[in-house]
Amino acid sequence: MKLGIMQPYFFPYIGYFHLIDRVDQWIVFDVVNYKRKSWMNRNRILHPEEGWQYVSYPVDKASLSTKIKDIHGREHDNARAKIVAQLDFFKKKAPYADIAIDVVNDSFSRCTNHSLVEVCVAGLTVVCERLGIDFDYKVMSELDLGIPPISHAGQWALEISKSLNATEYVNPIGGQQIFDEDEFRRSNIVLTYSDPAVITYDASPFIFEPNLSILDMMCWLSPQEIRGQLNLLVE
Repeated sequence: MKLGIMQPYFFPYIGYFHLIDRVDQWIVFDVVNYKRKSWMNRNRILHPEEGWQYVSYPVDKASLSTKIKDIHGREHDNARAKIVAQLDFFKKKAPYADIAIDVVNDSFSRCTNHSLVEVCVAGLTVVCERLGIDFDYKVMSELDLGIPPISHAGQWALEISKSLNATEYVNPIGGQQIFDEDEFRRSNIVLTYSDPAVITYDASPFIFEPNLSILDMMCWLSPQEIRGQLNLLVE
């Protein structure tokens, strides 16, 4: 069983979904501290004039020691309406903007308690449905895995993998430095990394920006085209 573990991100870039597509089981890792100004509650789409702009989900103020699982959003309906308005600007130029807008509306409509985890997971679920990606996930805070004391950040993935009887753990290559590969080897768990290539697409008359939110890509490419790009990504 291939396992992937990531903090919940808000409509993340295509590389996040590439990782989901590579694994059999996904863990929404919500038991560590929330980081302000991170990808957890915001991402980026093209700006009408130049560069990019944020799409975001405002959250309540919280201390630096607040866990991700305890972060709640505010102005849920206003946040949805603002993102829809940002995407709506591109409808005259972007051939699939209506699909991106539908993804936002569908994701927000599935939320009941408006926690950050719920909103992020709803977004991941809806995008995966549209792209035909199997998304078999569990939320870490809802599991009782009996994880032993953690001495360094990379041990989280090791101990969760052991508890779930994973045979392989896949992580984005950007986090490679936190892992002790010998620890995984001794536990008979294969440690591999996902290093997807950058996908480019025509966003004319706007200037393409790399690694924007999946919402931006969904404005310009059909779900079938994005699915095809996922299959071509270099690992």
